[in-house]
Amino acid sequence: MTEMTQSTFTPPESFARLEELRAKRQRLIEAAEGTPAQIDALGKEVEALREEATARQVAFLAEVATAKLKQAHDAQMATLTQRELELEAQLRRLRSNLPALESEIASVEKEMNAAELEVRLDAARIGCDIGDPFIAEILRLAEAMRPWLAKVKAVQDATGACLMGQVYVPQPHFVSRYVGYGEYSRASNVLGKECPEANEQAAEVRALLEPVQRALAMATGCNPYIPLDERPKPYVRKGQTVTWSGGAPPLGGSSSSVIRR
Repeated sequence: MTEMTQSTFTPPESFARLEELRAKRQRLIEAAEGTPAQIDALGKEVEALREEATARQVAFLAEVATAKLKQAHDAQMATLTQRELELEAQLRRLRSNLPALESEIASVEKEMNAAELEVRLDAARIGCDIGDPFIAEILRLAEAMRPWLAKVKAVQDATGACLMGQVYVPQPHFVSRYVGYGEYSRASNVLGKECPEANEQAAEVRALLEPVQRALAMATGCNPYIPLDERPKPYVRKGQTVTWSGGAPPLGGSSSSVIRR
């Protein structure tokens, strides 16, 4: 391993920023999608309170009212009324919160688009910082091979021996054969062979770049959040069913019922 791959790097702020935005978006979505159920539950509680207040009022009016009974009744009604007002206030807040939540989700998604671009740029920069020394070493080795390749070519030109091809580094002593349609078989690339040491070094590089991989996995975009009111509604069958009894069914169908649209 080179000095570059042995060292570690500090993940840029863009990685943490994108992760934070994704978590924020998820929290907002959970809050928005949970709001209708909260509104429904509060609405039922308000309705139950109103029914209780009505029942108490009817029961009170049916009794002979005494001062003590009236005082107790007024206290109970005041408690129910206060609770109803509190629940209605909560309902109003929830109903007004939903548009605000969905607007904030859209805003966060725009921030995520910019953050994802920044992550990709930082990932590419890190790749260049770590990979450039590798490229330099490959170029150095390729340059060192040039004289040897020139000598091999000279031997081939002079003797006709089939030693190596050109451009890539083929398996030595490969004999090229005609395979048809103007094509010739090509030798396997020496540099493409399995190498345990190379595999180990590649695994070390992958481990080093795990933060980059995680960040890029997050920078794949997301499906835009669709407000609840804009989502497809369940199909509701409309019309009325006319059932025929006795006699032949109407022309054009053998069904025992017709839907009038």
